[in-house]
Amino acid sequence: MGGLRSIGGVLLALAGLICAAIVVLAIAGAVINYSPVPNADMWNGAIGFVLDVDDGQYAAWWAQHNEHRILLSRLFFWLDIKLFGGIGVFLVVTNYVLVVCSVITFFSFVNKLYGGQRKSLQDGRVLLLMLATAFLFLWSQEGNLEWAFQCHFFLAQLLPLCALFWLAKSVESGSRRDFVIASLLGGASVWALANGVLILPLMILYSIILGCGIRRTGFISALGAIMVVAYFYDYHAPEHHGHLLDTLKNHPWDLLHYTMLYLGGAAFYIFGQGEAGKLLALLSGMILTGATATIAWVQFKKANKNPFIVALIFFIVYIGGTAFGAGGSRLIFGMDQALSSRYTTPSNMAWVALFIVVWHERYLAFLGKVAPVVVVVFMSCMLVFQLDALKSAREVINTREIAALASALDIDDVEYIRNVFPDPSYVLDITKRAIDSNYSIFNTYPYKGLKKEIGNRYDAGQQPACLGSLERVLPLPGVESYVRVNGWLFDPHTKTTPKLIRFTGSDGAVVGFAFTGGVREDVRDVISHKAGTSGFTGYILSSQSGAPITATSNDLGCAIKFTVQSM
Repeated sequence: MGGLRSIGGVLLALAGLICAAIVVLAIAGAVINYSPVPNADMWNGAIGFVLDVDDGQYAAWWAQHNEHRILLSRLFFWLDIKLFGGIGVFLVVTNYVLVVCSVITFFSFVNKLYGGQRKSLQDGRVLLLMLATAFLFLWSQEGNLEWAFQCHFFLAQLLPLCALFWLAKSVESGSRRDFVIASLLGGASVWALANGVLILPLMILYSIILGCGIRRTGFISALGAIMVVAYFYDYHAPEHHGHLLDTLKNHPWDLLHYTMLYLGGAAFYIFGQGEAGKLLALLSGMILTGATATIAWVQFKKANKNPFIVALIFFIVYIGGTAFGAGGSRLIFGMDQALSSRYTTPSNMAWVALFIVVWHERYLAFLGKVAPVVVVVFMSCMLVFQLDALKSAREVINTREIAALASALDIDDVEYIRNVFPDPSYVLDITKRAIDSNYSIFNTYPYKGLKKEIGNRYDAGQQPACLGSLERVLPLPGVESYVRVNGWLFDPHTKTTPKLIRFTGSDGAVVGFAFTGGVREDVRDVISHKAGTSGFTGYILSSQSGAPITATSNDLGCAIKFTVQSM
């Protein structure tokens, strides 16, 4: 017996180390891949929204974002821009705080299910909580964790989970306060993402099954009706999206396939992606669906239903409805879209809910003492995948920075700007408005005031020589005033690569700017291991063609003369 306890203790300690490593790696991934440059929906959904509100368009709070009304997220976007500089740090931190809130909520379910029982290794609760925490921080959610725009993806699952927890708590206690909290959380869910509309109807069904009474069931029904009417008031179907009924009618099996892939997305990432990963994701989705249906059948036949077990089952059903609804509108974009990183947040949470139910109901009791070993082996597979969080997206980040430089200089460089938003003209318009309002990155180094410097004299004085080369000068389609330049620059005196490069003409006037950050392994191998990101891309006035210019590092650390090639 002592030997078994010793092995159990080792497994528990190992699981704890793996769980801690997974969480730390998730945080490290956000730090490594952080960029203040707005990306994709941040331009219209965050900066454009705040600018519209500033212009008195208060209906922007309510306006659709695709098929969603992201009222709650817009509150966070507004706070980020108004109070925290609009550089996204607050929003990324918020994403992680919401994950922690999800962890706490699932922990609360576990505590309720086990009641006052003595915490011991035998019931496996500690191991279960470690598995749940690791799953909730899995880097498969990269598209949500490190993207500042995605707090609604966490809210859309967390709020319904909390609503069901408090509803179950109200059944247990009979407390009116608990019921009111559940109702408020259910109502708030509607304003996270479109799938939030599902939770109040599910809460009605929950109330009926658990016998919450006519008054409470009627109240939730009335609240649900009000929220649905409010949500769909002046609603319009997004262009270029599919429609659920049409998809269900014309592609029912594809829709089912999409739904299963969505629900099993974590397996796709954990087990190597590719075709094998897709198959495992499909099987995982089928297992989640089949297991939930079987457990629900058993639980609903019981005379004394555990309100917290039923709540977790309803949460899984909610995620299933989310996957089904996503397929109805997004199957048009292809089957692989079901495996998008952002979709693994809801599916991972559904799996955690299933883990808790299966563990509590002892459906894996047949595994006996092997169960902890299986859990630790699975967590080890998760940890191997989690190492992907350490992979740098340096090239992607640099591309976004150059797009932001082009927009700050009001240069319609379509090739770069389309990497951050499909409509370059919209980005240029938003940038002008953001500069005027001192918002977002355009009120911070190195973007602030760049356009105003063009044509003004800049006294660089006498600086030590940089190492570098101006290698390419490219014309920009449709742009006459600027050319794009590429090369590399390194300060051998400080052994650093300056972020901002300022170009001045022979008369000392500023004629352009460039950002370093491009990966240059050739320079690193020859010059210094610190010069690995010395590649620069930028813009120079086309009037400088064939003329000598001086490139000065941002901190006046060094300077070097180039000749702009004639085109």
